[in-house]
Amino acid sequence: MYCRLQELCESHSLYIPENFDWVKPYLSLLPNYDLQLPIITRKSKIHMIQRNKNPITIHFENGGKMYCSHDEFLRLPKNLELGKTIEYTLFDRGFDKPMIIKSFKIIS
Repeated sequence: MYCRLQELCESHSLYIPENFDWVKPYLSLLPNYDLQLPIITRKSKIHMIQRNKNPITIHFENGGKMYCSHDEFLRLPKNLELGKTIEYTLFDRGFDKPMIIKSFKIIS
């Protein structure tokens, strides 16, 4: 789940400007940090959707709630309805920080 700077450079995902070629020999000297975030996957039915408030709140039958901005809500599947079963995956960033939506798909 993590990628070293050297691997980014080799796969051409990292752009190094022409005048900075001196950086390439030093890429292998950089430390390799494992910065994986814990991933949480849940499956539940939609109990209620509050579209009139900001942030938009989606309540699940298992007691969970998902808060998202209007822009994030527009990126979710368009056919969200009450009673549909959803499988969602979140990145857990720690105790005081909100989780990040990794994937959100409708099962039934």
